[in-house]
Amino acid sequence: MRAASLLAAPLFLFAQATLAAAPGDEEAAARLARIEAALTRAIPFTLGAYQRGEGDEAGCWALFAGVEEDLRRDWSRTALLTWQTRLYCVEGPFGGLPRRALTQPEMQALWQPLFTHFAAMPAALREKDDLHLEANLNYWYELHGRGYQTTALALEQRFVDDVLSRAAATPPEAQALATLQQLGRKMLGRRAHGAFMARLHARLTSVLGAGHVITLEMMRAHIFNHRQLGRPAQALAMSDEYAALLAAHHPQNERLAMINLSERVGALAGVGRFADAQDAGQQLLRWLRQQQPVPYGNVMRSAYNLAGLSIEIEDYDQAIEYAQLSIDQGAMAATLVDRYETWLPRVLRAQAQVLKGQAGATLALRQALEQMPLHELGMAGPAATLLLQAQRDGDAPLVAWARATLDDLVRRNTTAFRAERALPLALDARAGPAGDSRSLELASQAAAYGLVERDLPLGAMAHFTMARHVAPLQAHGAVWLYKRGANALHTLRQGLPEQAHSSTQSPLLASYEADLRAFIGLLIDEGRLAEAQQAIESLREEELVEFRRRSRGARGGGGGRGDVTEGLAYTPAEQALNIRLQPTAAALKAAAQAADLRADELKTWPQRAQAADEQAATVLANAAQALRTLALEPAARATRPAPYLPRQAALPKDQARATFLVGAETVEVLLQVGPKRHRLRLPYSATALNRSVNTLRTELARPGAAVPAMAQQLYRWLLAPMSGHLAGVKHLSLAPDGALRYVPFAALHDGKHYLAERYSISVEMGAVGPLERARAAAPVPAATATKAPRLAAFGRTLPDARHSALPGVR
Repeated sequence: MRAASLLAAPLFLFAQATLAAAPGDEEAAARLARIEAALTRAIPFTLGAYQRGEGDEAGCWALFAGVEEDLRRDWSRTALLTWQTRLYCVEGPFGGLPRRALTQPEMQALWQPLFTHFAAMPAALREKDDLHLEANLNYWYELHGRGYQTTALALEQRFVDDVLSRAAATPPEAQALATLQQLGRKMLGRRAHGAFMARLHARLTSVLGAGHVITLEMMRAHIFNHRQLGRPAQALAMSDEYAALLAAHHPQNERLAMINLSERVGALAGVGRFADAQDAGQQLLRWLRQQQPVPYGNVMRSAYNLAGLSIEIEDYDQAIEYAQLSIDQGAMAATLVDRYETWLPRVLRAQAQVLKGQAGATLALRQALEQMPLHELGMAGPAATLLLQAQRDGDAPLVAWARATLDDLVRRNTTAFRAERALPLALDARAGPAGDSRSLELASQAAAYGLVERDLPLGAMAHFTMARHVAPLQAHGAVWLYKRGANALHTLRQGLPEQAHSSTQSPLLASYEADLRAFIGLLIDEGRLAEAQQAIESLREEELVEFRRRSRGARGGGGGRGDVTEGLAYTPAEQALNIRLQPTAAALKAAAQAADLRADELKTWPQRAQAADEQAATVLANAAQALRTLALEPAARATRPAPYLPRQAALPKDQARATFLVGAETVEVLLQVGPKRHRLRLPYSATALNRSVNTLRTELARPGAAVPAMAQQLYRWLLAPMSGHLAGVKHLSLAPDGALRYVPFAALHDGKHYLAERYSISVEMGAVGPLERARAAAPVPAATATKAPRLAAFGRTLPDARHSALPGVR
């Protein structure tokens, strides 16, 4: 299962405060060193254990003991940030839930020393408005969080109106414009309530104009907010609007273009456009590394965004490289905050190592997650990866720890209809036995989130999980769900990069292969052989596309996506189910938009993430029930479709096609002879086949006079069972699977003849191409002594990192 797809890559911060050392004498340097030491102690405390509720207020204050006088005498940004951090002892970092009740006078007394310090600062210190603004924003935020909305709104209104009036003067006041620009930057990543951000953006537009640099700064913060709230389509639409304004008003401003690109990476990935996201991320990273001086903090963030994206597309080696680059660049950053942020790429590196199967990576991932200072939603993917690996390893204590961590991440960071809320539901459903009623209920709830279409991989996984539980109860409903999941994956495939990293270990769909094979097995069991044939071809086609993608990436080549089909066809009965589901999906999407508006009015992030939304819960419950009803509908109302697919033509009478599907204990064979189809089940395990194929290849490497024994055994296993259907057949087309791809079928022997002596043979190693489709119209004759056979030969003449050139091909 692709748990990595749920990684919401942490967000790119283009502007970062610098903790510059204050110039001065030795006394000033010593004072600054003491303050920085206190801040260094406080950061992990306030951002880590204290946010989780594991700290104590007195212990927090004690971290700053002995530096109070230093703080009153120092004007460096380090000192100002330390003043701010001291307030976290009571308020909690970044809008955490309040520690204890405070009256408005108590809050004013708590914050007054900081504002007094600002008032005493020399006017020449330009940093004043930066951190002064941040302090005001934090104060308003905390007032909102404690229920003092009237006071907070009045302070907001007075502050913003004053600055806007000075900015609108003729000529505009430079300091007011600087403050507004800082306001846009400070709103970035604050999880400010969307209604306030929208109002502020509208007011800036009315005063300064839509294309003003300051208005664009606020617009960028709004894009960020949409992404953070799990609304990638809205973020992408606003990014498009930003780009149009930039082209009209600042066509040569490369920095503004890169700012938009930094937000566009996550928005593109969120809507499944992974190739475009990768291109944008790499362009941004190249630009950042060319800047002088190098903005190490921003390079770090750009690299870990690309690491998260690489995990999304299951390019784990590339993810490890980007994560390591992020760690290295972060270590060179000038600020404590930036250097501390390298915890994040360390988590991503460990996650990629677990997914790649490296020894010891599970422990490393747990340790990295334990060290994360903030329970950010971007860490849900790594937590889910750890949970799944712990389940596979049978490590019950680790399962419990990973599940508790995942639950906490989702609880702290998700609003109604956010796709990640479905993740724990889907994981619990997958862990239950097939057909279990409780697991089916959980799976349908997860699938309901998928209908909102804010996360294609999660929707596919939820549909597959639901199909697994429906299959023992109503096979036709399970097939319908499997097709919906498979077609969601097919849509996802369209957005993948053409060029993959040369050391990619597995195709994107490898995580879903077990689900797809279960789907094909169900079709076969139901006698829907033509649909099973189509599903097998679709699976093999994706494998071939992935092979070409990796090969092109290793050679630096490109290529189109013209070799991908339209996805799996629905039968008329299944299409009728889709039509009946449409009102439910439409209601979900409308309810999601309404829930977004309700959440945007809530003033603090904890309120939005943890507030109950009864309307949303009702719509989701109704949708889950509708899915179960449609999937479990009796066959009399959803009749079994006729076993045909319009796009597949019957073969000529003298041709046969055998498609193999290797399972753990059996081999399924779909045999088409002329217009007829047959299904055979061979009692041979994948392990036995692997050993036999290896033995045959070893025997053939040492040719002798005798027919290799394994050539006869594999004939008895694979070809003899179908020989009764092959009367009159001259051409045999074989579509192997698994280890059978390595079988030289022409060399199999029936005791008297090699297979090549009885039939002309073609082996399809990937998707059915033009040659195979043309065969029905222009049959390939069997080889005879009087007529030369037709030949289509293909071979590899160029090596790459994973594939060697074939000898003799040239």
